[in-house]
Amino acid sequence: NTGRVGAKDTRSVGVHWTFGPLADINLQKQWPRNFENFGEDPYLIGEMVHATIKGTQGNYKKDRTRIASCFKHFIGYSVPYNGRDQEPRYIPFNHLLEYHVPQFQRAIDAGSATGMEAYSALNGQDTIASNLILKVLLREQMKFKGMLVSDFNEINSAHSKHMAAFNQSDAVHRSFSQTSLDMSMSGDPFSFVETMIDLVNAGSISVSRIDESVGRILQLKKDLGIFESPYSDLSLIDTVGSTQDVELSRNTARESIILLKNDNDVLPLSKDENILFVGASFNSTRYITGAWNVKMQGPSDYDADVVYAGYSDTILKGVESITGKTANWIEGYTITGDMIKGYNNIVREARKADKVVFCFGEKPGTETDADIYTLKMAEDQYNIARRVAEDTSTPMILLLTQNRPYSLGELSKLADGIVNANLPGAYGGLPVAEALFGVFSPNGRQPYTYPKLDYQSPVTYFTPIWNEYDPEFAFGQGMGYNDITYSNITVSSDELRQGKPITVSVTAYNNGKMPQLEPVLMFTTQKIRAEYSPEKYRLRSFDKKSIAPGASHTFTFNLTAEEMMFYNVNNNRVLSGGPVDITINAFNKNSVTKSIYLYEA
Repeated sequence: NTGRVGAKDTRSVGVHWTFGPLADINLQKQWPRNFENFGEDPYLIGEMVHATIKGTQGNYKKDRTRIASCFKHFIGYSVPYNGRDQEPRYIPFNHLLEYHVPQFQRAIDAGSATGMEAYSALNGQDTIASNLILKVLLREQMKFKGMLVSDFNEINSAHSKHMAAFNQSDAVHRSFSQTSLDMSMSGDPFSFVETMIDLVNAGSISVSRIDESVGRILQLKKDLGIFESPYSDLSLIDTVGSTQDVELSRNTARESIILLKNDNDVLPLSKDENILFVGASFNSTRYITGAWNVKMQGPSDYDADVVYAGYSDTILKGVESITGKTANWIEGYTITGDMIKGYNNIVREARKADKVVFCFGEKPGTETDADIYTLKMAEDQYNIARRVAEDTSTPMILLLTQNRPYSLGELSKLADGIVNANLPGAYGGLPVAEALFGVFSPNGRQPYTYPKLDYQSPVTYFTPIWNEYDPEFAFGQGMGYNDITYSNITVSSDELRQGKPITVSVTAYNNGKMPQLEPVLMFTTQKIRAEYSPEKYRLRSFDKKSIAPGASHTFTFNLTAEEMMFYNVNNNRVLSGGPVDITINAFNKNSVTKSIYLYEA
């Protein structure tokens, strides 16, 4: 539904194509575009990408409220070796096939009309000139038939930045003679056109190759109805920001808020309590919405929240609408964490409060403008939260609204409660407040590993089974305000063989007093795998259902031997027999496990 509404609103202003969804995988937590993706698991990303494309495109060839999707960035873009955007990636090809390709395949299977190649180089070769990646893999093996566009200025970057081409003519020639690229995205399109004409006239690029790309571009325009009506549909404009669409946006935020710690039931907050809120993100729409909203890097300091013209809310407004009274708020530090007016009053006011909520955000940003050198926050933030913990007896809660997972350090132990609201969006303020005050029970789960320290930035939950996995918060971690318990897992067979899937069932019980929208994640762990160390866990399926207080729900999943196959160093997908553990809700206190055996034949 979010894809459907986004498409409708985009179409209302005469735009027919969106550069999304991103099918990149969050394998490097310092990377500035983590917030644009769906997480660090191929299966999770694939399901989300597939649903997004189906919602965005629908029957776009007939339905003029839909637009064309564009999966990106093909491929391996999200693993820069040093965490900085557009830097080179070095990925063994079997790992590329195992962890990066599946979600892009799901995008193609969903019928994505277009795709975008990735910035920079993969394994030393500029992606923009890679026959292996943009022709053999994408077109021949994955069967993508749609239109392929470059990322911004990548053809020019081949010679002006990467030194991978002698000049523009050489860069254009390599990109179009060696790959299946159809369109160049550039700030200077005229030089590209002139260069391409020269190459065709010289016989370096054949007319048939031009026809191939032009054909895909014209077909896309025809499918979108641009030749019939290239303008906006004025009737759609009146639906933008409708009550039901705003509520859909808020529901999306509600299902994304993650409760990570709740010692002594410090949450939910009570309307009768004196709560001190601290931090710039508490009273800002742009700080909880992030980049690619209004502008590429988000609204400027000059724009502030005025640019939303009232079509938004803040956490402060949400709190005040729930409590019916003025929020007790000290800004204290900037969005970058540096102390400002009010900082020195925080400890004194915290002593008077029943509880204090520290809001830690991040300045909106993306791509190279948002590169960082460490996951550490500003020292002023650590210092003031530490002082409150040490100099007062007031319970402390951390509310995180950040682009990526910043190190909490000792604050993770000092805090009584921790909520990761991610970037809940322009209408996310009320849902965050609702979660804090118990209007609903949180139900989000960590879509990526939350590291403790910088060295854990590339660590994922599917690290080898013998390897360290000691993050601040694990993939899939999260809880609600209810006590949810699980039955033992039952399976239709203890033996898993090719062509003979088994069913896996588990019953969840809501022992609490509130309705619980409960996500159930099914993982597998192959305990032994010949020659290849198995992953610690792999997500195989998930579901989410509402369970009333005192009620239960039985979740049933299918598991196949084929899902347990993996790519070896020869890039062949193989199966290795051995004992397998099925775990429901790994990394959470209520997890349950069942052992089966996987057979090769």
